[in-house]
Amino acid sequence: MKTKTTMLIITDLLENLAIDTPKEIVELLYKCEVSEYISGRLGANVYRLSQPDGCGLFLKLATGNAALEIATEQNIIKTLYQLFPVPKLIHFAETSSYTLIITEELEGYPAYILKENETGEEAVYVVGKALKKLHNISSLEKLNLPNGLDEELKQIDIALQKSLIDVAQFQEKNSGRTPSEVFNQLCREQQTHQTGCITHGDYCLPNILRQGLNLSGVIDWGKAGMGDFHRDFSSIEGSIIRNFGDKMVQLFYEAYGVSPCDIERDKILFYKKMDQFWYCLKMAQ
Repeated sequence: MKTKTTMLIITDLLENLAIDTPKEIVELLYKCEVSEYISGRLGANVYRLSQPDGCGLFLKLATGNAALEIATEQNIIKTLYQLFPVPKLIHFAETSSYTLIITEELEGYPAYILKENETGEEAVYVVGKALKKLHNISSLEKLNLPNGLDEELKQIDIALQKSLIDVAQFQEKNSGRTPSEVFNQLCREQQTHQTGCITHGDYCLPNILRQGLNLSGVIDWGKAGMGDFHRDFSSIEGSIIRNFGDKMVQLFYEAYGVSPCDIERDKILFYKKMDQFWYCLKMAQ
């Protein structure tokens, strides 16, 4: 039985569809029920949908920088669908009011969740093996994907131009340095980063789905592109430390197949600085 809140979400969603939303998408949404609403990255609206046959879908709907990420996500999903476990793309549309994407729900649960008798070591093992598989695709396939670092810096530049970065919060987290100072430093240093590897861009435990020791899939590809594998190392290091402790980071690198001493820590720091812009982002416009 739907809750009152869920009913309101359904009504709001259906009544506020853009006039130029493709007919097939409108018809699909009218057949579905909204089982969950989530506030996504950069202010995107995310709806978990249930179809009449019980199969789950996810609808993302956004404007601004979040819309750019949705456009990137659909391109990545189409490219990787036969190569790596990603959600199946059902619909994508750019309307006069927003950009939207609908994907099938993957089975499994986020990697930070430990079921009965499971251990953090098992979860980290799956995560490391999965990332190695993703990065290896770049050497096996000719991928027509954009430079992920270039695209992310462009989005940060847009956010700066629109005054969407909370300057006081940013300076507090960055030893008094302004967003412009840090951004200019990143632009100067970006040339040292490789671009021959496909990176997820936000490779953290909530975005990695598993079933025990098996990978179910990886979601939320809005920051993906060709780049430097340190981009993903930076994201997953922080996520592992937050959920399982810093001792698990070494196990991740063992599962991935690289020695921690071979990691370029200056590049890890580079991406952590870049993430600060998203942590200090005001509500997207």
